Amino acid sequence: MVPQLSFDTGKGKVSNARGWINVFNQNWTGIEERRMESNYTPDNLSEGTQRDRITFMKVKDPVFGTYKYQFVGIFKWNRIEDNRVIFKRIAEEIDLTPYNQ
Repeated sequence: MVPQLSFDTGKGKVSNARGWINVFNQNWTGIEERRMESNYTPDNLSEGTQRDRITFMKVKDPVFGTYKYQFVGIFKWNRIEDNRVIFKRIAEEIDLTPYNQ
């Protein structure tokens, strides 16, 4: 399953990814991931076992109405707070040279 970012309708956050809520913090330097169920505990995540997350966001072109994916950064597992997993942005660019051979 690929995590997807949620959106806020003004009446609360809505998940579009099978019960997961993933939202950016205010300055887009972190992502908070949690389950919609309040009793979920992310106990299967331990430091050092997580891979970096190359993250894109689906955006709609306001003129043409078409969708595209925009790169927003590389995020790394940072910590667990209550029932939330916090990821911190570690890069705003990615070097694709190694993949272009």
